[in-house]
Amino acid sequence: MHDKRVVRGSTFTGRTQAAGDGPESGAARARRRALARRAAAARLRPHTPPPAPGRRHHPIQTDHFLEELFDKGSEMEAGVQTDLLLDRPASPLYVPAKTGADAHTQIYPGDLFDFDVEVQPVLEVLVGKTAEQALAEAAQEEELAALRERRRRYCELRDAARAERARLRAADRRLHLEKEALVSQAQAQQAAAREARSAAAAAALARGWLADAVPAALRGLQLRGCLAAAEDSAAADLLPWLVDEVAAEIEALLTSRDLVTGQCLCRCSVRGLYTAYLPLTKSLYADLQL
Repeated sequence: MHDKRVVRGSTFTGRTQAAGDGPESGAARARRRALARRAAAARLRPHTPPPAPGRRHHPIQTDHFLEELFDKGSEMEAGVQTDLLLDRPASPLYVPAKTGADAHTQIYPGDLFDFDVEVQPVLEVLVGKTAEQALAEAAQEEELAALRERRRRYCELRDAARAERARLRAADRRLHLEKEALVSQAQAQQAAAREARSAAAAAALARGWLADAVPAALRGLQLRGCLAAAEDSAAADLLPWLVDEVAAEIEALLTSRDLVTGQCLCRCSVRGLYTAYLPLTKSLYADLQL
């Protein structure tokens, strides 16, 4: 295809002379130059970018959508001249059309307005309306005062009723508390009575049971010889202490009596009291043994 001697193109056209066959004509050179310029212009024109991956370009006919562009549009000049108009003149004054015929009016004495005569009913109406309005306002003020007084009395009665209800609630609460206290006290007394009865029953049962157990225990101790040693130790330790305590108590009683009566009585000594009360203490100890 690169050999210029090979004929390319339409077979109906005239045969072009191959290179080397003869001198090249001017038309052939011009045609070749035109083709070269067209090819160079085609190379300089921006080409269509390559298609996206997975797509391809497809040639379509766009002749009907082509629009020829010009660097400068067509221009034309035209002149317009408005008609010369004068300013609008001022509107004339409106004069209504005359209708009917002219006439005159005869005024007799007394036909026009007499102030001294015509003002009397007007004054009567004004004075009557003013007096009526004043009476209405006075009645309204009296009614408002009566309403305020009634409201004050109602507030007093309401406050008194509230105070009475509060007093009754307080009294009811106090009675309820007293009732609760009495119920609690009665329950405590019943519990104490039950405990006392239980204690009394237990004491009676214990006395009934000890009435036979204590003499038997004392007889057993006496037979074993343990009671004699206890009697000796009690006589040696308990009796002197008991005598001293009794003597101190009697001395305190006598001192109090002397201070109250203001008399000085002769008192025996502690040893004398011991001698006097020794038989009594022995008898008390014997009673304790029994």
